[in-house]
Amino acid sequence: MLYALIGTLVTTIVFGKPLVRLNFEQLKREANLRFSLVRIRENAEAIAFRVLGTLRDQLLYPNTDIEVEEQHLQQVLEQVNLAGLDERFGGFDAEQDWADVLSLGEQQRLTFARLLLNQPKYAILDEATSALDLGNEERLYHHSIKPDLVSIFTTNC
Repeated sequence: MLYALIGTLVTTIVFGKPLVRLNFEQLKREANLRFSLVRIRENAEAIAFRVLGTLRDQLLYPNTDIEVEEQHLQQVLEQVNLAGLDERFGGFDAEQDWADVLSLGEQQRLTFARLLLNQPKYAILDEATSALDLGNEERLYHHSIKPDLVSIFTTNC
């Protein structure tokens, strides 16, 4: 905001009028929103795989108290290209430090499994497939985008 204020003052002095009429209240609101989104993203990254517990807990987070049959959990793992993940770690009740034992790509696919299992009304996906190849990315978006899900995707181009 200071940069915009200085730029406006300089152009007013040099040209006799501002080049662009700046709405400082709007700029302040946008800056506050961006700051809030950054805080949300940092908090989300910090807790995404710090959920202590079982593979089932990881899949059902944040609704770890709901009952879901293992067959359905396996089906969702297949949809996100993680078939056999339960067998790899000794079942859905196995406890691990998931941030350490899963690759970044597996963590991202597990996040999409959470979307499929929890079926939220809204999803903000900030570079949610940055560690995935194009085939996995297409597969995830194909399975997770539903007509009643409002999704906001961000990418780094």
